[in-house]
Amino acid sequence: MTTAFWPYLVFLALEGYTVSLPNYTGSVGFGENSNRALLGNCGTLDVQDCFATVKHLIELGISAKGKGKQFSMGGSHGGFLTAHLIAQFPDVFTAAIIQNPVITTDAISSDIPDWYFNEWNINFPIHSSPEGFPTVSGGDRPLPPRKTPAESQRIFGSAPMAYVDAVRAHVLLHLGGADLRVTPTHGLEYYHALKGNGRPEQGIEMHWFAKEDHSLDGVETNRIVWETSRDWFNKYHNQGNSWGAAIQRRLSAVAEAGGGGSQYGVGFTLPSPSLNASTESSSTLQDTRAPIFV
Repeated sequence: MTTAFWPYLVFLALEGYTVSLPNYTGSVGFGENSNRALLGNCGTLDVQDCFATVKHLIELGISAKGKGKQFSMGGSHGGFLTAHLIAQFPDVFTAAIIQNPVITTDAISSDIPDWYFNEWNINFPIHSSPEGFPTVSGGDRPLPPRKTPAESQRIFGSAPMAYVDAVRAHVLLHLGGADLRVTPTHGLEYYHALKGNGRPEQGIEMHWFAKEDHSLDGVETNRIVWETSRDWFNKYHNQGNSWGAAIQRRLSAVAEAGGGGSQYGVGFTLPSPSLNASTESSSTLQDTRAPIFV
């Protein structure tokens, strides 16, 4: 993460949650060696770093463990990490929110296909097919280079889809139908895989924003994402919450702790996205909540 102001953090803090944004190995700010240390170690080193922050906050008494106490959310590579966290540590996280995530290594349709090869430390082929296919915004996009069977087998074990059967957390997905960075088939495949696990007690829901791209930054979309995210975590948190009471209790907790702490003892792990979000404007939704799949 960067030190840039992010309104969503204030939103979560005012809701009464302790928020952790780990700069896992591969994030900016620690030099080129740290950045490159993640290459070939996605799904292990970055996940371990994120979970280490969870344990550290619990040890400090700022957060707590137990049902309804730990949640995770993230988008893009952060969604990749959240999907890994709830699968690798199924008894720790109660619920998760995942936005336009990297879930599988099978579908690499992207406007930055070299990212997939680079993250798993595989040389990106110089020569690829000159053929292209039409995009939603017009024009053609080159077809991605093919992976060899050995490469496919090697990197599949690093994908969240390889561990989807272990997920027990309640999962809310936010997907953009016009996402060019990570094809929305990743999230769709993950949604159906979770549903296919056949656990009726497990909450699985998906919000589909047909005209949104990778960043989901439409004004109306932002409202929906914020409000449904709040409602999702409050639903599975073991205490109710309201704006006014949350603000007052939060301020009291901060004062008593000398500037830190949470009255709920609830930890949020928000792995930051390492795939650069698109700066293009997005269309706002006509339908205030688009299709919702439960």
